[in-house]
Amino acid sequence: MNLNTRLAYVLSPCLWAIITITLVIMAYPHAQHGPAWLIFQHDSDLPNPEINYINKYSGSSENWRKSSMTNLLALMHNVQLKNNFPVLEYSIEGHVGGEDIWARSVMSAMTNLGFTPLVVENVREAVELYSNVGDLTAMVLLEDANVAECWENRRNQKFRCAQSKFHPNDIPIWKMFSFTFWPSCAHPLGEAWCLVPENYKSWSPTFGHTYLGYSIEAECSQTGFVPWKTRRNRTYILAKNSDYFHNTKIELTKVINDLSEENAGFEFAMGIDGFEVPHVENLGRLAQAEFHQALGQSKALIGLGDPVVSPSPHDALCRGVAFINPIASWNEERKWDRSKWSTQHPALAYLDPPYVYNVLHSDTEAIKSAIRQAMQTEVSRRVPAHMTVEAMKERVDRIVLEDWRERAREIQAMRSSFGGERFMWGKQV
Repeated sequence: MNLNTRLAYVLSPCLWAIITITLVIMAYPHAQHGPAWLIFQHDSDLPNPEINYINKYSGSSENWRKSSMTNLLALMHNVQLKNNFPVLEYSIEGHVGGEDIWARSVMSAMTNLGFTPLVVENVREAVELYSNVGDLTAMVLLEDANVAECWENRRNQKFRCAQSKFHPNDIPIWKMFSFTFWPSCAHPLGEAWCLVPENYKSWSPTFGHTYLGYSIEAECSQTGFVPWKTRRNRTYILAKNSDYFHNTKIELTKVINDLSEENAGFEFAMGIDGFEVPHVENLGRLAQAEFHQALGQSKALIGLGDPVVSPSPHDALCRGVAFINPIASWNEERKWDRSKWSTQHPALAYLDPPYVYNVLHSDTEAIKSAIRQAMQTEVSRRVPAHMTVEAMKERVDRIVLEDWRERAREIQAMRSSFGGERFMWGKQV
């Protein structure tokens, strides 16, 4: 393998790793637990650049970890491979939470850019592997709790993770990135080392995260678009279980009863096992493809306040389904001031009908009015420019190839001028 090829490890709650011109790994919150995925980028001057990717992997994550380590060893010995395409650990097992969807989108972008995924068992193994191929490694992505644990134990001779005088071959802090779904992220070098799925800077200029993002465009385009005129006058209720009904501040029962009595053609649907609500068709627990199909046959998706920043509203808009976005808090004297709103999906708070109806959760009449309008107003497919496949690939490529070492040097130079700690830098990749 050409030694100019760089590796980048990533470890996170969504469990994957990436080798790009680099290698990247991600794993569980605890520094010694959870699988990690690694990915190679094949440079044109590698001995075997023609890798045959098979984009249909199914099976256990354990089997994938074993086969991927074999692939890594084979690549290092210049062996021609037919490499499976893995999805995230939870996705292999059928999980479709927001974190899984986000990480799978990142993995897809990596793969489309020419990277080969590889899996290791946990962070401990990642550190061991890094100690052998650190000169080839560009990034290591972990959950922010892992980064904090590594940094806080850098002076602990018995704790291996962050590079220190005790373990000079371990991972430099500037190569570690926090891969976290939420804005409450911290990193010793600052929030720029926090990779997040939403552009939290648009929520507040005080946030300094690096927007990684995700795309649902490819998945959405694979399902047929249901003509609006052939759809039922149905509002789909965004709720994974009965807790969302019990905890919502929306007078949902009144909304459903009033509209059902007002117009027999108005319908409501949900997908929850063992929970019944009058006038609501319960489709039972749905697989992701089934949920997308049911969603695409509806005209509106209504949120109940949770889950916050779920990908489902984007799924809806991509399928021509309006989203009713409840506002949980606002400035009472300036209700129109969106910068003061706290909504279920803040990224959509600045959109207007017919795509998004932002309504105060306490205004039952406004919620009913939004549903009426959504049943009467056609919506076309909408994928935001920053959520297209190409935009996603561009961000991933730019972030991986960023000169993070130099950025860290600038930060450290400023801090050390005030007596701050100096880092160990390792070798440039």
